[in-house]
Amino acid sequence: MGEPALAPHRRYDLIDPKEDVGLWAGCAVMETIERLRAFSTFFSGTEALSMLERLSLQPFYCAEMERRRQLVRLREGLQRRSDPHPLLQRLAADNLNPQLWAAGLGPRLA
Repeated sequence: MGEPALAPHRRYDLIDPKEDVGLWAGCAVMETIERLRAFSTFFSGTEALSMLERLSLQPFYCAEMERRRQLVRLREGLQRRSDPHPLLQRLAADNLNPQLWAAGLGPRLA
């Protein structure tokens, strides 16, 4: 792909897609749809889960989407506590509360 492209979300401006431009673009679009669909998965509910599950398997996955995925799963009773996903275990610009996720969010949140 030799044409310039504008990423649908600024996070993707910082990611080098290398040889996976199609995958990079697909993930960027899915993340952007998820962000624009609802401010929180509290408002989108389980309809967001299938896209979030697909995104979780991609190399460009981010902490924000993992939080959304786990919060839907917790609320719907698909998991009992937060999973110690590596993206949620470290302090980063898109993950400001790793200690909360490491402690294992559970039923009182759901």
